[in-house]
Amino acid sequence: MESKNIKQFIGLVLFVALISYVFLFKLSTIADAEIISQEEALKLRLKEIVNTFEFKTPTKVFENKLLVFVSAQTGLNYSESQFMIDKCNKNDIELFMILGLIKKESDFDPDTTGNSGEIGLGQLMEKTAKHYSNQLGYKYTKEATYDPKRNIDLAVEHISYLKQLYENDEHKILTAYNRGTKGLENYIRDQRSPFEESSMSTYSVDVLKYRDEFKKEFEKYVSK
Repeated sequence: MESKNIKQFIGLVLFVALISYVFLFKLSTIADAEIISQEEALKLRLKEIVNTFEFKTPTKVFENKLLVFVSAQTGLNYSESQFMIDKCNKNDIELFMILGLIKKESDFDPDTTGNSGEIGLGQLMEKTAKHYSNQLGYKYTKEATYDPKRNIDLAVEHISYLKQLYENDEHKILTAYNRGTKGLENYIRDQRSPFEESSMSTYSVDVLKYRDEFKKEFEKYVSK
């Protein structure tokens, strides 16, 4: 009798042990599956990051080099240089063309006043400066227009308008910046251009020459 009870007890213990083992095995399998699932999710996320443009291209290094280059070429501080870069990006205007334009207009001297009263880096006429100051929400004063950031803001805004008006024709944009829109019309009508295109002017050619020179210099700087 006792032997039979002992056998039943042992059988019960083995059954409970088997059930416990099966239960623990299932828990372990679920936990392993969760860990694998988490690992796979992490791998997928890392793959997404690796495949992004920002990760594959040293964007920050490029941006820093561009900032240093603009500041070195213009004599503007980093804050003013970054403002120029950001304004050009925002308005979809080529930075190097703006560098060429300012080089031609003022040789990067923010305190320059032209013979006809043109103001600052971009040598803005007072009428033009007032118009874009109002458009951008500035309270216009002539003194404030000499501020590099303000002047750049207004000049790039004017170039943006001319770019749209002349459908991205660089020579028309630049000649109109220099002569005014009416001046460009007269220039083309009277066939004053010494170049093959009627809208080409010494001014536009010079600006684009400076632009190309700045581009080449930057390419050399980046490749170092």
